[in-house]
Amino acid sequence: MPSVRVSAKALIVRQNQVLIIENHGPELFYTLPGGGQHYGENLIQTIERECREELNRAVAADAVDFHRDHSR
Repeated sequence: MPSVRVSAKALIVRQNQVLIIENHGPELFYTLPGGGQHYGENLIQTIERECREELNRAVAADAVDFHRDHSR
């Protein structure tokens, strides 16, 4: 059985601009803020926690607008 890891990403739009994060690793890439869900969290709590961690800002998520299931 494949393992399942639930994660959430935040689409933050302000004044018609989208916030993205620049990640440096072996290759440069861009992503939305977010990450893996902790046990007991709902998706909104995951998004809010990940934004605090990655952006050092409090974000109030109000809804989950898109959801997709996949496994590796």
